[in-house]
Amino acid sequence: MDEGNAGIDTWARFNGVAPDRLWLRPLGLLGGVAAADAIASGRARPLVGGDCAFTLISALSLGTDRRPAAVTVSIAELNAWIVGPGARFWGRVREHMARLSTPRQAWARVALDRPIIMGILNVTPDSFSDGGRWLEPERAVSHGRALLEAGADIIDIGGESTRPGAAPLPPGDEIRRTQPVVRALAASGAVVSIDTRHATVMEAAFDAGACIVNDV
Repeated sequence: MDEGNAGIDTWARFNGVAPDRLWLRPLGLLGGVAAADAIASGRARPLVGGDCAFTLISALSLGTDRRPAAVTVSIAELNAWIVGPGARFWGRVREHMARLSTPRQAWARVALDRPIIMGILNVTPDSFSDGGRWLEPERAVSHGRALLEAGADIIDIGGESTRPGAAPLPPGDEIRRTQPVVRALAASGAVVSIDTRHATVMEAAFDAGACIVNDV
């Protein structure tokens, strides 16, 4: 395959492919001033998640014979294809390009324009990473605030260890461990996630101010 040159033979691999079986992958990534210049000149499109852009697109699919079909082209070449031989893919390509370039709405009060950092806070006596260190509510809340000051965007609070061999914990005990910590951190404005497998613990955490469920 001659990457970057979408000739007739290359695009022929997509003959018979259903539009919903086409996927796009951004390549040729740029950042900073180079990205801004390439976007301004029409050679690139912005990439969601920061000061980045992409200049190439890899089109991927499985043909009707289940063999992979792939081609890497410039954005201009992709646009030329979808207004010509690949017109039936126009809607699919437009949808995918929008997902790659359109800024995403905030999720759980967290902006998705950069990688998100989750701080882990286990209020357990037996977790394999920090078991017993934050079992007391006051120490747990203090550590949660320290995680926020260190740059965490989300505090994930767990009250039942999931290490191999850990004894199951009744949901009521899990609530007693986690709810005071959830309430204190959420009241201070933190975005709190509850790490649990029990619906009753999830509900209690939401009542205390959590806004994310990390369902293990």
